Amino acid sequence: IVFVVVFLLLVILNSNFYMEHKTAATVGDEKISVVDFDYYYRSQLNNYANYFGEYWSTYATYFTSDSFVSSALDSIQQTAVLTDEAEKAGFAISAEDQQTIEDNVSYYASYAGTAGYGSTDAFIEAIYGNGCSEDSYRAWLADQLLASGYAAEKEAGFTYTDDEKLDYYASNVNDFDTVTYRTFYISGAQTDELTEEEAMANAQQIAESMAAAAQGNEAAFNDLCAQNASSEDIAAYYQDDADYSLVNNASYANIAESCAEWLFDQSRIGGETTAIATDTGYYALYFVERNTPDYDTVNVRHILISVDDSSDEAEMAEALQTAEDLLAQWEAEGGTEELFAQYADTYSDDGAEGGLYEGVYKGQMVAEFEDWCFEPSRQSGDTGIVQTTYGYHIMYFVGRGDNYLLTAVEDTMRSADYAAWFEALAENYPVATVESGLKHCNLDIQ
Repeated sequence: IVFVVVFLLLVILNSNFYMEHKTAATVGDEKISVVDFDYYYRSQLNNYANYFGEYWSTYATYFTSDSFVSSALDSIQQTAVLTDEAEKAGFAISAEDQQTIEDNVSYYASYAGTAGYGSTDAFIEAIYGNGCSEDSYRAWLADQLLASGYAAEKEAGFTYTDDEKLDYYASNVNDFDTVTYRTFYISGAQTDELTEEEAMANAQQIAESMAAAAQGNEAAFNDLCAQNASSEDIAAYYQDDADYSLVNNASYANIAESCAEWLFDQSRIGGETTAIATDTGYYALYFVERNTPDYDTVNVRHILISVDDSSDEAEMAEALQTAEDLLAQWEAEGGTEELFAQYADTYSDDGAEGGLYEGVYKGQMVAEFEDWCFEPSRQSGDTGIVQTTYGYHIMYFVGRGDNYLLTAVEDTMRSADYAAWFEALAENYPVATVESGLKHCNLDIQ
């Protein structure tokens, strides 16, 4: 009798029914079962595993289960907050979202068959943990799509006038402007010949002398970089490339703070130089210009005739001939934008529908592509052929879009207001794990 009781108890403890009702975490007043928690945990883990691909087994050693437990709790909280708010607002998932669910389930069903799993349920359970099934997967995905759809609608609901945007920009100018400058670093690390103190003094002397000698002379700065390089190989880089010391359109956040403060000083003018100390050495800096992204984005279509090797002259010549023939054929058949979009869908090696890219901003595309798009005289309907490392692009200029600065400011303001809105709601949805249930979850990270 004891044996039977113990056996039955073990069966129950390891059954899906038990896992579906055993609490692994809580969010607000809601209990999250072991099965539900496994789904959120494995979803976070699978994202990383898919990102690293075949190298995941190596990179997995840098992670602990605690980090994925934490991100799972964040996802659980976010879903709970947003689904509750969506239901209060009468928001429902779209037909497109419903199709996404069907497509995902169909993919799992198809792969389950080819991979030798007995059913879709078995395949989903293998991915997300014991007790997970097609029905539960549908419910989870529906909740997450409802949450993300409502979040997008809520964030889009924050609107601002142009004056409000400009006021925000004026108060946060360094978050949007960039700088172009030249830089050279001199290490102050101890060597066989110099103590650390002597090495730092030497680095300071070099940086300050460079700054003094290159004041107002950009070409001289790069020459001085070559002269003071730590080896002949490094010196050759500066000698062979006049822009080797140049940093274009750098944001405040991506520059060492000590350097950023000097570079982003509103009084800074082109040609000014300085030497900046760090804990390990000195920077010599040459300020070129401050860049305010106050320009219109562009809308453009293109047809890409790609090549495997842009250094292969024969392959490039063939791609160019194809591009020229297609452009001539398009012109002969009427040369309309609608026809160009059809050509793009038929002939382009790029996947954009109709070859269309809207709201293109500077720095988004390769230089040659952008140079053509942002040519000041560019007009709607202009066409051309542009060579890049990808091959040849048949270009069609649709027109100019929204102002990039105002769009960037608006996006930032919306994100901040949405985050504040969500944070206030999330206080009512505290999350916590329940150890007696969590121990039944599959927290393996391999």
